[in-house]
Amino acid sequence: MRRLALLWLPFVLSCSLQSSAMEDGGDPGTPAANEALVVLFRPSTTGNATVFPINMDGRLAGYSERRCYFEVRCTPGEHVFRSPGGPGLFGATADAVVTAELAAGKTYFIETYASGGGCDHPFVPGMRPVTRSSSLWGRVERKASHLQARRLRGGEAAPSKQQDLEFTEVAEKGQHLAPDDGR
Repeated sequence: MRRLALLWLPFVLSCSLQSSAMEDGGDPGTPAANEALVVLFRPSTTGNATVFPINMDGRLAGYSERRCYFEVRCTPGEHVFRSPGGPGLFGATADAVVTAELAAGKTYFIETYASGGGCDHPFVPGMRPVTRSSSLWGRVERKASHLQARRLRGGEAAPSKQQDLEFTEVAEKGQHLAPDDGR
């Protein structure tokens, strides 16, 4: 019985890992009249110990952690959210990208998740915008309210080492938040 408990120890420890670059955040806020607020949340526990960086316009905005969310306050207009995931299956790039056209005074939601895993393939990041036509639209705030608030240590977005994509390069790929997708 003791050996069995020791075998489970690495699994249990891996389930509680979070990024050391993040710290506990405060209560969810509302955007000021001259800014947009984007809430990135990960309700799933798939890929428990997998943490993905999320960049906004070439700057590190935070990390996607299981059962957590973080907020990004930004100027209204066009923005690119990207999580570089490295190589995927069959050599495909596994980056997750969402483009957004944000309006002032509104709050937007992007769900993040880990997919894949198993065999010799690592988990890769995924992101999906919560739009008016999304199945999550009516329940996103309730779903996100059960998650732990997190934020980058120091509170400021940092330059990313990843080359960022221009809005026009990825806008046609379909993962998009429109101005009226805000609340």
